[in-house]
Amino acid sequence: MALLGMDGLEGAALDYAEAKGYGVLEVDSNGWTLLHHAASESQHRRGMLEVIRGLLAVMPIDVVDQKTGGGTPHGWSALSIVCNARDWANERAGIAQLLVEKGADLEATNHHGTTALMTACACGNWSCVRALLDARANPFATNIRGKNALDVTPEDQWQVV
Repeated sequence: MALLGMDGLEGAALDYAEAKGYGVLEVDSNGWTLLHHAASESQHRRGMLEVIRGLLAVMPIDVVDQKTGGGTPHGWSALSIVCNARDWANERAGIAQLLVEKGADLEATNHHGTTALMTACACGNWSCVRALLDARANPFATNIRGKNALDVTPEDQWQVV
């Protein structure tokens, strides 16, 4: 069976897709795209910046903004996943920047109404916070509990937001 959305895929992104066993336009049994997996793995695995750069080169924006359909976390965009933790390889800010440049929805929310900016603030991922604010993410958007990015930021870090 041919993998969907492999046209133009090369290098690290092609290797990643082949290893996962599905293409850029497909989802796994948990409703995750290759982009979701790469974004999640970027926390613990060096080299995901190049994988994501390759995926984004051939990926339509509707797939970039697609939310996870199952598993944990459920209902998250790749941008929110990238902002969900700091990473030892320091690639997540670069990945966030690539997603922003591709046109990822800065205001996409999960089922709690939380945006990527709120997630980055809550996790202390300051490099992603800066990338999102520079891209004009709304720091005043609120989640279902009425909290905004500043509300979820540790008090000693308010100057960042």
